[in-house]
Amino acid sequence: MKTILLGTCMMIYFCQFVHAQGGLEGIVIEPYYIADANDVGTPGFPVPAGAFTYRVYVDMAPNWQLQAIFGSTNISNGDVDTLVIRSTLPFFNNEDRGSVFGYLISTNNIDENTVSLDSWFTTGRSSSTTLGVRKPEDTNGGAPAFPNIDNLLQNNDPAAGIPISSADGNIAGVSAATWTLVGITLADLALFDNSNLVGNQLTINNGAMTSFTTPLQGANATNKVLIGQFTTAGTFSGQLNVQLKNVLTGEIQQWVAKTPAIGQFTSPSLTWRYNHAPTVSISSPLDGTEYTSGQAVDVMALAADSDGTISLVEFFFNGLSIGTDSVFPFEASFIATVDGSITAVATDNDGAQTTSTSIFITVNPYRVGSVNQLCNPDRVCIPIDVLGSGISDVIGYDIVMSFDNSKIIPTGVIKKSNDLLYQPYYSTDYTIDLINQKILISIFLNVNAPPTAAFSGTGDLICVEFEKRPAFHAVDSTIVWVTSLQETFSGGGVVQRDSIPSGVFATYRNTSFLGSLSFWADNSPIVYDTLHPSYYLLTNLRGTNYICDTTASNLFPPDLNGAFIHDLNQGEYLSIDRDVAATTDVQAVINSFDAFLGRKVLIEDPNFVPSVFQMIALDVNMDGVISAGDISQINQRTVLLLEEYKQAWNYNSAGTPATNYIRSKDWVFVGKTSVEFDPGFAKSSTFPMDDGIGYSKSRIPESPFCIWTGINNLPDACPDVGIETYFGILLGDVNGNYRFIERDGVLK
Repeated sequence: MKTILLGTCMMIYFCQFVHAQGGLEGIVIEPYYIADANDVGTPGFPVPAGAFTYRVYVDMAPNWQLQAIFGSTNISNGDVDTLVIRSTLPFFNNEDRGSVFGYLISTNNIDENTVSLDSWFTTGRSSSTTLGVRKPEDTNGGAPAFPNIDNLLQNNDPAAGIPISSADGNIAGVSAATWTLVGITLADLALFDNSNLVGNQLTINNGAMTSFTTPLQGANATNKVLIGQFTTAGTFSGQLNVQLKNVLTGEIQQWVAKTPAIGQFTSPSLTWRYNHAPTVSISSPLDGTEYTSGQAVDVMALAADSDGTISLVEFFFNGLSIGTDSVFPFEASFIATVDGSITAVATDNDGAQTTSTSIFITVNPYRVGSVNQLCNPDRVCIPIDVLGSGISDVIGYDIVMSFDNSKIIPTGVIKKSNDLLYQPYYSTDYTIDLINQKILISIFLNVNAPPTAAFSGTGDLICVEFEKRPAFHAVDSTIVWVTSLQETFSGGGVVQRDSIPSGVFATYRNTSFLGSLSFWADNSPIVYDTLHPSYYLLTNLRGTNYICDTTASNLFPPDLNGAFIHDLNQGEYLSIDRDVAATTDVQAVINSFDAFLGRKVLIEDPNFVPSVFQMIALDVNMDGVISAGDISQINQRTVLLLEEYKQAWNYNSAGTPATNYIRSKDWVFVGKTSVEFDPGFAKSSTFPMDDGIGYSKSRIPESPFCIWTGINNLPDACPDVGIETYFGILLGDVNGNYRFIERDGVLK
């Protein structure tokens, strides 16, 4: 038996511990108020920043009354059930009109400054003539604490429940009950006196506050007796032991926090650390955000716990869970199909939960489709799409579509789709208003439609054709939007949708240049096998500028058909490199017969009229004329006296390498378009004499190292990018022997 109350019982009652139904239902800790900046700045009586005010109730079963709260020691084994009221920071006491006992505070004073937040013990009363009740049980609203004559205590932080300005937890009631101190002195309770912030812990090992002569019962049928109010900015915790009496049977029960003796009871609620509920709010999306049906909604929440950690945040859409997250940032995602509300529920490490304020999103099944197309076509068709979960039972539409008439104008063509309804079942009509930049469109069932016909599902509704205006550039864009869309339903009624996502019509140039490489004599492809690098002689292509001094880093070869694709963004000119190793025996393709044909050109033999390709092949020194020097170099290269031709662009006249020397060219390439249309590639009209235009032994057309692709890069130009063939010419191979040799990876 606990010593402190045993003596008390012997003085007052014959203690009969009959184990009937338990009288204690629990200890209730009510968050009463949270101080804000106004309260913190109260002149003379400031409340600590962030301070919580808590009210502590003993919750009893009907017909039970509270006789004592106590702390005691078991003299037989030394077990201690201490009465503890504790905080990690000092308790606030109002120095103006506060008191160690709430019932000693005049009711007339609780509406002044911060008196209502004073820390104290009590016997059910919250002031001299009021009883304390939980705020949801308050029957007279904010009276008598409000209106507060100093305009304080107005914070409505939801973590404290009902604002005390709306329900102050004080109702009219007179009681004569006071605490009689046994084994406790007023000095022990000094930290709750009217001296501000003097302590943060009360512990009573052998002592009690008793009231045996005046029954302590709750102010209403819930039978919760207010025993104290405590204000602190720290973490609030405590431990109680209580003695109760059944007013009908006379049974007395002692409830102790930790070490009940025979005939005593215990309850987990007698020991507590008040757990502040977590805070949570949805940071994204914002309230009122509009989505297109089928679009992903990414939800993010901010959650925190002032006295612990966040264990979990669960997200809900229209009450159904859409995901959980236990790691910051707290996120979830779902697909938008219908309008609805999103909430987040945060759970802290003690199991407390808070639900965020809901945010509402609207979901639209319609959008104006965006179109990206090459700049060459002069017309475009802009669709109106139905997405996501789609639509049903719609039998007609009235649509207002807007556009920028400086860029595009409607042609009057409205193309129907089978996606939502069979085309023969409906018709369209329109009016174009160029001044106001809009087209009014009606879509309706016609006489062919069966009674059950309706637009349903997803896909294209219609497509509205527009024509580009002169101000629409080659690479340009413009917005097309629906300012109003009205649905008519088969069951009657209409739905107006005024926020339809706009579409963008944008054009771009074709930057995929298609080309191929062929040998001039038989049009056979010049190829490469990337999977078998040793099969063929390597040809490297890359983009560059017109003077070949800026080259793209991406080298690429032709494929096994001799074809390639070049991105014009990497350069509007092409560099094509194909060279034979210096020590290679070239007699299979370059020999004395090639030199013999060169001599015929030099002596102007009328029996040999060379093609432009043969003339380019003869000009091995690339000086633009056919001379004996070319024949000399062909002969020397044939027998490997020269490892490469000495060419005018990389050797000086003395035959030594020039400054910034680069290896000579074995292959040169010319475009088919140039060969067919450039007069410089045609035979001189006075051949073998020079007419100043076409080719002759005195004028060899240039084979540029960087070949223009023919693209027009002017801002307003929208070029057609065709397919070009580039003819490869092996210098010195005048008769085209290259076509007859087998693939060897060295010459071919």
